[in-house]
Amino acid sequence: MSVIPWGIIKNSLFDELSMIGLTASLLFIAFSKEKDEDECIANIRSNSLIWATITAYSLLIVCTMLIYDMQYLNFVFIDLFMILFLFIIKYNIELYKFRKSNND
Repeated sequence: MSVIPWGIIKNSLFDELSMIGLTASLLFIAFSKEKDEDECIANIRSNSLIWATITAYSLLIVCTMLIYDMQYLNFVFIDLFMILFLFIIKYNIELYKFRKSNND
């Protein structure tokens, strides 16, 4: 239920719970500590977070100029989670490359 100046909107609580659950899950996945966490893995984590932030905001700027109306609103909703998604993907790829190069 949401309160707005001109009345009350009744909707399902599922929307809010799913958004909170997705956000909490992505945060736990993104920032959970590795078993063998050291300064090199911390550097990979930091570089991946910087890359994800720059990429997500660059995409947001481009889409702000190119997308309008409801499509833009849909994109902004997806963009809320894009930094975490990009970070998780980039971090795991770089971590895989790092571990593979150390095993060879």
